[in-house]
Amino acid sequence: MKKSENESTVWMKVINVIVVLICLVVLIVAVAAITNSVKGYNNVFGSTFLAVQSDSMDGGREDSFKKGDMIVAKILKDAQKKELEKDQIITFWMLNDSGQKVLNTHRIIEVNQDGQGNVYYVTQGDKAALNQIDETESVVPRDIVARYQFKMKGFGNFLLFLKSSTGFLVVIVIPSILALGYCVFLFIRNFKGYNKLKKEEEKERYKKELLQEMEQKDKK
Repeated sequence: MKKSENESTVWMKVINVIVVLICLVVLIVAVAAITNSVKGYNNVFGSTFLAVQSDSMDGGREDSFKKGDMIVAKILKDAQKKELEKDQIITFWMLNDSGQKVLNTHRIIEVNQDGQGNVYYVTQGDKAALNQIDETESVVPRDIVARYQFKMKGFGNFLLFLKSSTGFLVVIVIPSILALGYCVFLFIRNFKGYNKLKKEEEKERYKKELLQEMEQKDKK
């Protein structure tokens, strides 16, 4: 009996940990979704998580990354945007061929100043640099969003899947419903346990009162 109870307790602890992890993931994704809808990029505790959708930074360097990877970048304050250095990798806003404003992540190859002393950066993808292709972008501080911190190989595909309706349903909605159902189950179980305990306490109190009455009668 004790073994069965111990196993049950262990399983309950495991399930509780899983539920807490699900709740944390849902919270993080919710925060990311809200900030993404407002700013155009997610913001989770000062960092942004970005899916790499091209091979422009596949240059064979230690901090290069490939399509399908996920990069984590530190969101910069205005003052920090003016203090960047050569070889740092930054995420910035730019216009694509269709004239749409999109995020891009490339390496700084030059730090320059314009005629008025304002800082601007020349950036280039590692792949273009490796193949000696003259493809660069000039970036001003106001267009910079973040500075590269590290990469997670292959996680970019998962991030893109998460952004899809199917991924959101599978990873967020269904686990959230299961977690909510489990919380309701715990509430009902604890409520029943509380009522059972209360009844047992009442029985004990009644027994004590009965014994006291019997003892008083015996004394008489």
